[in-house]
Amino acid sequence: MADDLYFNKLESVVINPGFCVLCGSCSAFCNRISLDYDAGRPVLVKPCVKGCSNCYDHCPITTDFDGNRIFGNSPSDAVLGAVTEIKAVRATDPDAAGRGQDGGAVTAILAAALKRGKIDAAVVVERDSQWRPIPRIITSEDELYTSAGSKYSPSPNIEELGEIFRTLDLKSIAIVDVGCHIRAVRNLEFNLLYNAGFSPYSDLKIYTIGLFCSGSFGHGSLLNILKIEPSSVRKMDIAKGRFSIESDTVKTRPVKEFESAFLPSCPMCMDYGAELADLSVGSIASPKGYSTVIVRSLMGWGMLRDAVQLGFVEADASLVDKEALKKSIANKKKSAEKRIAAERAGKKAVPGFIQK
Repeated sequence: MADDLYFNKLESVVINPGFCVLCGSCSAFCNRISLDYDAGRPVLVKPCVKGCSNCYDHCPITTDFDGNRIFGNSPSDAVLGAVTEIKAVRATDPDAAGRGQDGGAVTAILAAALKRGKIDAAVVVERDSQWRPIPRIITSEDELYTSAGSKYSPSPNIEELGEIFRTLDLKSIAIVDVGCHIRAVRNLEFNLLYNAGFSPYSDLKIYTIGLFCSGSFGHGSLLNILKIEPSSVRKMDIAKGRFSIESDTVKTRPVKEFESAFLPSCPMCMDYGAELADLSVGSIASPKGYSTVIVRSLMGWGMLRDAVQLGFVEADASLVDKEALKKSIANKKKSAEKRIAAERAGKKAVPGFIQK
């Protein structure tokens, strides 16, 4: 670059085209950048430093990540990515299963990891009365239950990862997030954080749980379409192409009605199944009340094993419709490919990681 100010480049190829996914990977490790959630973009609050490229290098929109660096020779499926095993999972505690999403599998797996001492903390997402996602570092099982359930708007969880990195009081952590944010975690883990000792090969570990995601909604745009007082909403859910909103009653609408609220980069993303995570979790292809869990790494296998051994979850591979799972993920990828082709045909910008 002519002026060596990489934030300018980030603005040019990510922020100004509207591709930012609000992960917080740029602001987490630079006190010159602040994430303006309401505006949906990072902003400079202090002058940028010439030659520093951290914000650009770790951004999940500019930079892809080679999964072979994590999974190595693990079995791989052309559609699903790295796969060790696939199981239908639900919490054994009825209260945990009811309060969580799709059987409370993620909450129970994290609770078991805390109980076993595998992790010191987890980065999860809570919400305020307006359903604005709020990232939080939790260190106990009791705290987990305030974060149960899906929020469907992006949460800058990686800002909390930056806080953990700065304090270094916590040695092994878990982070729950969608696929594009997990890509940012991997970019950081094998670069900036690797140098500090956080890696799959050391005692300083980051366990990742990725959530199946067909797209994140801009918070304000979502509320405009819902046309309901957010504080009255108890739960939101997406299943079988329907958006369910539970308040005094349960109302469902086709997800297609909400497509205009997607973040601009989401329709071009092919990572429905969070393919870079240790565990990938979603509702499709398992019976109601269960989550489908794709185990992708040894770390992920250990997390699920601990949850089963401690009696926090029950897991059954026979309950998963693997063909339905593959079909759903393949359809998402085909849809993204069509959108990318259309954008390029119209000579419009596409996210940088797609071009690599």
